[in-house]
Amino acid sequence: MALAYAIIMNCAMQIEREQTLKAESHQRTADRQGYANGFKPKALRTRVGEVHLRIPQTCDYHDEEGRPFYRKSLDRGVPSERAMTLAVAEMYVQGVSTRKVTKIVEQLCGVTTLDNLCLSCFRCNAHKGPNLASVDPATVMTAQLFHPRRDSWDEHFHWDGPVLVGNTPTGRATIRCLAINHPDAVILRELLMAEGRSAR
Repeated sequence: MALAYAIIMNCAMQIEREQTLKAESHQRTADRQGYANGFKPKALRTRVGEVHLRIPQTCDYHDEEGRPFYRKSLDRGVPSERAMTLAVAEMYVQGVSTRKVTKIVEQLCGVTTLDNLCLSCFRCNAHKGPNLASVDPATVMTAQLFHPRRDSWDEHFHWDGPVLVGNTPTGRATIRCLAINHPDAVILRELLMAEGRSAR
């Protein structure tokens, strides 16, 4: 539960930073208001245990009153800890949908658009955590993870029965990081395919 709480809070704060700077990390835009400057670790004690957060940092950014970036989503998330806990529990039981995540993140940082959110399963999201890159097992080199809004699925992956195969360093690193071919997941896909249902 603490891990799921951390994932949602970290996601909300990163979205808030992107909206404040008017650009994603490493993205060049004419409207950029500053730069992402990594993360600062912070441990937060909650009723579900100690939550390890990654507080987004910025450089060269100040608001209209000259103040540096301040993540409001963390302040909003802490008082609503009980609501967050219930929401995470529901997401775990029912699976994560874009609509449910949207509502949670809107409550935390006022996001009203879906352009920063993608459909994902709880298990994959928990494995990914805050990682943007991982090791490609074929080359033993660091590779960026698959970006669902920018990258082409067919370029990076293909199916071999119930097993997902990476075509590129990004594909292989993503499969490894998210544990997509965990034996339990492969067995589940085999069962679904045996019933004539798509497991993809």
